[in-house]
Amino acid sequence: MEWLRLAKIQFMLEWKTKIGYGMSTISDIILYIITYLVVMFVYNSNGMAKFYKVDDNYSSVLLLIGFIFWNVGCISLDMSSQTIESDSKAGIIENEIQSKYSFPIIIWIRSLCVTLFSYIYLFVLVVATNFFVGLSLFNVIALIVNLLLVSFISNIGMFGIGLLFGSASMRFKRIGQWIVIFQALLLFVSNIAMPMTNIFQKIAPFGFGIELSRNIFLGLSLELETIILYILINSFWFILGYFAFNYSIFRERKYGSFEQF
Repeated sequence: MEWLRLAKIQFMLEWKTKIGYGMSTISDIILYIITYLVVMFVYNSNGMAKFYKVDDNYSSVLLLIGFIFWNVGCISLDMSSQTIESDSKAGIIENEIQSKYSFPIIIWIRSLCVTLFSYIYLFVLVVATNFFVGLSLFNVIALIVNLLLVSFISNIGMFGIGLLFGSASMRFKRIGQWIVIFQALLLFVSNIAMPMTNIFQKIAPFGFGIELSRNIFLGLSLELETIILYILINSFWFILGYFAFNYSIFRERKYGSFEQF
């Protein structure tokens, strides 16, 4: 019950923030739309239509699926890495890790709340894209549920990578620019706007997730091996990030100083 209470508090804080900063919320929606249009312009999505053997109209939906996975995954990554870096800079992280709640779990709950609101923005893109594709209402709802459930697992893996970056920030201080570079690399190298063809795409947290969601949307069969690999890869990234963060805290307590960030 305490965890539910904590989640409720975080959700209400995020809700008040969105309402209080209405112009920022609108600018976020516009930014998502512009980024999606840029990706649509840069990539020739007809190649995906040929790979999956579907009508060209569906290629925009296949691209949108990859874009949503990348976007919400980056939110999970940002929440964990930036929270650790900013709280370390403010000198409050030492107090936070002494809470009765696990600090990574607290950040994860914050991330879930922020991601939930971001899904609302991104689903505007789903509806807008549907005007060009002409999906039925049932298929639109099924796609939204599909994205919510499948991307939840990859968000855990991206959160773990965020913990890795956050741990590095405690050692090397400001690393925000490296996070941006990493996110851009994921955008243009992973299978967001193309089929999955190489090892880098496979080890990315959302690589197999994108393929699963695309197969579900297209009514194709799901391979058990793909599902297992998807879960294992994201478990690996989360566990690696979790232990890296705990080690960084241990090292900072022994050799560093939270107050002298």
